[in-house]
Parts: sequence; structure tokens; C-alpha cells
Amino acid sequence: MKNDPIVSSHRQISITHDRVIGFTECGPLDGFPVMAFHGLPGSSRAMTTRAFQKAAYATNVRIIAPDRPGYGSSSRQRGHLLKDWPSVICRIADDRQMDQFSVLGWSGGGPYAGACAALLAHRLRRAAIVSGVGPRSETVDALPKLNRLATGLAALPVNLSLPLCAITCLAMRRWPEASVRMATKIVPPCDATVMRRPDVFNDLVEDGRATSKSTPGAMADDYAIYARPWGFRLEDIAVPVDVWHGELDENVPIQHGLDQANRIPGAVFHACAGEGHFLIIDHLTEILAAVVKPFGLSSGGAEPVEEVGSAFDR
Repeated sequence: MKNDPIVSSHRQISITHDRVIGFTECGPLDGFPVMAFHGLPGSSRAMTTRAFQKAAYATNVRIIAPDRPGYGSSSRQRGHLLKDWPSVICRIADDRQMDQFSVLGWSGGGPYAGACAALLAHRLRRAAIVSGVGPRSETVDALPKLNRLATGLAALPVNLSLPLCAITCLAMRRWPEASVRMATKIVPPCDATVMRRPDVFNDLVEDGRATSKSTPGAMADDYAIYARPWGFRLEDIAVPVDVWHGELDENVPIQHGLDQANRIPGAVFHACAGEGHFLIIDHLTEILAAVVKPFGLSSGGAEPVEEVGSAFDR
């Protein structure tokens, strides 16, 4: 039946004989498909919460959220690269019989959305990068101390960053409520306010409780991926891209978003005043509506980079 719902339907597909990729779907079956990439750490659960389900129906979007290698129900793949991700996404799209789709990457999922925008232009309608990590060479100096330390460790062998990742994941899995409460004390007030909302708090707790045993290794892999050359040029992206970033984001400072928007041809930059890393929660319907617009139409309501950039030091 038209508009039949998908409510957090999870499945796995085989990529190789010894490797699987898991993904979760939500939204109307006849909605335009959007591949949504979670942050670090995290899983597909984070991109198919009640907030995402509500926004998916409001915008007639079918969300397909993959678990990256080592997260959720996906097998870890040591040594994988950003440029390997688009082939995985094509495999999922073919399995779900989708010829064209859009991509959305939040936080640590941003570079993976960028990779698809650069290497899958023939299948993408649009891309959205929300609070997304930028290339290290452009933005490492703007990172907060903790993230700068983790990124610095990533330049070393993966095993050296594993202890920090393992401690983080252990706390999330065993004491998810306490972990989320602690997190609200070290983020900007704008993010803490969002995280303390009962629905958001519960979603964060459930995502933390579901942290897989392979997640520490997956986090270390991701840190290494962000630190090394990405394997493609942002300047070569040929699909429409919207870059969203909160002006008060301390986890991934706004310079990340500005740098990427300045380098991606024709990118539209959305600077969200008074908001931080969790801007996606309150702008989700707007973000989904923009990322599914047919090619050639403006995303609407956004300010070009050159108009916003004057308010910041580049």
C-alpha cells in the first residue's frame, strides 16, 4: 500500500563472504530515499529515532541508516578508507532497489557523506553535511583539546588510540544514563538543553546501551581515517551540497563547516546562530526537505557562504 510505514526495520546484507553491513530503515516506503550516516561513536539507531521518524513522514523521506564498519551490527573492516564507502552504499542501494538517492552525514558521518558526493555523482540527487568533521589539515588547530588529542593519536598506529576509545565505549555500554548526564556537563549550554529533553536523553541512553563490542576498534579506525588524506578533493564534488553548522559547536567547531563549504563548488552554508553540535534535532525537517529537492531547485532559506563568512575569521 502507498505510504506504508517502516518503523526501525533493521537488516544485514553480505558485502563479502566474511563481512556484513547492517542498516536500519524508517519512514514511508514510497518516500525519496536518503542514506543517513551516524556520528562517532554511534550506530544506525541514532539516525532512526522517533525524531527522525517524525521528520521522515513530514517530508516523505525514506531513511536508510547504515552502520559503518565495526559499529552496530556491521563487521569491522581494518584499514578501510573513506573512498571505500561509496561502493558499500551502492550495494545497499541495489539491495533496496534504489537508483537515485541523497546522503546526509552528521558529525563523524560528514566525511562519509562527502565521499559519496565526490565519488557517486551519477547516483546522488543531493548531499547534506551536518556538524561535519572537516579534513585535518584545514581544521585541526580549531579542535578542542580532547578532540585534538584524539586526532593526534590517530596519526599513530590504531592500537595506540584504542584505550581511550575502549574506556569511552565501556562507560556508554555499562552506565549509559550516567554517561549522558556527564556529557551534558561538558558541552555548551545550548547542546546540554537539547540533550536533557526526555526524548533525546532516552534515545542517547539507548544508543549508548547498544554500543557493540567492536565499537572501540571502529572509533580508532575512524580517527585514523579523519587524520589521513581523504582520497578525494572537496573541490571536485559536482552534486549540490548543503553544509549545516552551529555557531556554538565546541565538538566540531564551525571552522570545519566553513572550510568545507568554501571548497565545495556551489555549496550552501547554513550557519545556525545560538546552536551547537545537536542542531540537527531542531532542524531535521528542514534538513531533510532540502536534501531531497530535485536538482536545479534552491534548497531555500539558506545563506551562501560568502554572505555568512564575513562574520567569522577564515
